[in-house]
Amino acid sequence: MKVLFIDIDGTLLNSSNIVSERTKNALRKASEKGCITVLCSGRCLDGLSPIMDELGFPMYVSSLNGACIFDYDCRIISSTPLLPSAVSTCLNLTRRIGMDYLYFYSSHWGADSFNSCYDLEKRIVGSAGAAEPADIMSQKTDVHKFLAVGDPSCCHKFLMEAKKLLPSYSIVPSSSRYVEVNAPGIDKGFAVRTICSLLGIDISDSICFGDYDNDLAMFAASGYAVAMGNAPEHVKNAADEVCLTNDEDGLAVWIERNLLHP
Repeated sequence: MKVLFIDIDGTLLNSSNIVSERTKNALRKASEKGCITVLCSGRCLDGLSPIMDELGFPMYVSSLNGACIFDYDCRIISSTPLLPSAVSTCLNLTRRIGMDYLYFYSSHWGADSFNSCYDLEKRIVGSAGAAEPADIMSQKTDVHKFLAVGDPSCCHKFLMEAKKLLPSYSIVPSSSRYVEVNAPGIDKGFAVRTICSLLGIDISDSICFGDYDNDLAMFAASGYAVAMGNAPEHVKNAADEVCLTNDEDGLAVWIERNLLHP
């Protein structure tokens, strides 16, 4: 039995934010052969549910970089929110640098207003978010991920300063315009270890697929790591193997060659 930990954006989805028919078929056939699929994403559950419905077979879900883990029936089996003080620190830092931000609960997401940042996220994930002023959001105890949004130079500044202010927290880029903040010890590697333990499956039988920095912890934890051909060079260098890009059905081709027709 193999467990497949699969990133979403840039990995499962192509550049048009679509799961190709070839990828759907490969994953369904792998599931029929006994492979367990885990969607391992920075998205919240609302942003993953349409993809789960489209794939059409049971799967585990690690959302928000491992901050929330769900079983086959979408029952939450692990939940690790941020402390309100950490959320306030991130809010103050984004204000000082001049960045937008998004925040994520176990199943839904939001922004401080219905602005352009909100509109972009809504288009990407296909679900509407909430709009709550920062002073309200920063007092809540169920924010599981904070996302700073800005141009690459602002993201770099946020990354460097946030690591100094919150040294024990998981703070990683997920694109050139996004920096994600999770609780200490929470990353996609945590999801790999937790789910393999719950399933009683040796971690050496886990295979992961990803394309960006927030996937590196998953690479380090898994038995075998596959980087997408569209990943940056340092991410490719951290993997055991590089497959074709997400626009070339890289995930599907790898599964067909290695799991369906070995």
